[in-house]
Order: sequence, then C-alpha cells, then structure tokens
Amino acid sequence: MHNKITLIIFILFISCKSQSLTIIGNEYIYEHSNRKLSIQILDENNLIIKNVFNCTNMADQFKNIVFKKRYRISKNKIIILNPQKEEFNLPYFNDSDCNFLSEKYRTNIRKLYDGRTFYPDESLYHIPNIDTLKITQDNDLYYYKKVENRSVGFIFKKQ
Repeated sequence: MHNKITLIIFILFISCKSQSLTIIGNEYIYEHSNRKLSIQILDENNLIIKNVFNCTNMADQFKNIVFKKRYRISKNKIIILNPQKEEFNLPYFNDSDCNFLSEKYRTNIRKLYDGRTFYPDESLYHIPNIDTLKITQDNDLYYYKKVENRSVGFIFKKQ
C-alpha cells in the first residue's frame, strides 16, 4: 500500500513538472495594431511581462514597460507570486498618433438617456496587474479578470 501511494505521488509530481517544462523558454503575445503585450517564461520560477506601445511622441520609459515576476504552476494555471506592481501611472499623450492615449479618449465617459454608460476601452492602454494566467490545451495563455463594472481579458498566443 505504501509503495502505491509513493508511486501515485511520484506520477503526480512528474505530471505537474511536465506542464512547466512545456512553457519554459516560450514567449506568448497579445498584439493589437498599436500595442504588443507579451509574457516570456524565463525558467521554472521567473517570467517577464512586457508592454510595447507602437506610437509616436512617447518617452521610451512609457513606450517599453517591463515587469519581472516570480511564478509557480498549479494544475493549468500560472500563479504570479508577486503580482503587486510598482506604482505605475501612464500619463496622457495628447500629441501621439495613438488617440487612445490622449486625455480626451481616456476620460470620455458617455451616459445615454436610457441610463446606459459607456466607458473608454481600457484594453487599449491599461497595463493590467496580472496575477493568474490560465494555460489552454493549445499551450496558449489567457488572462481574464472582472474589475468593478467591467472586465479585462487578453489571449496570449504562443510564438
């Protein structure tokens, strides 16, 4: 009986490790016409989340934003161990060719006569505080989180 339990634990350990080995060294990308958000799995514990805006009239410190994170794998999820990011506020860029970075776009909340409210599409400019990524059967990653009265989601395709 003791040998069977040991064998089962060993098989579970190997199966969990095999999931992590399939993603190590890979880069996963969400791409929009003016933005690229990528996740690069460096090793068994570390990954990089990188955001690149393809826009003019932006300082490099805002055009290329990089966060280094630690993670662990639990079943089909990548759990970020240090999800709190540094205080990061993306300033308005009114002179950029990316109008979604302007103050006018980002503060434009429209209320209709029937009570509906339309908010700016934050997925264009918001850099999410990613805490959990799910691994799909195709070995892609996706992030989805409900935030206040809306949700944020990205599908990262394996490159």
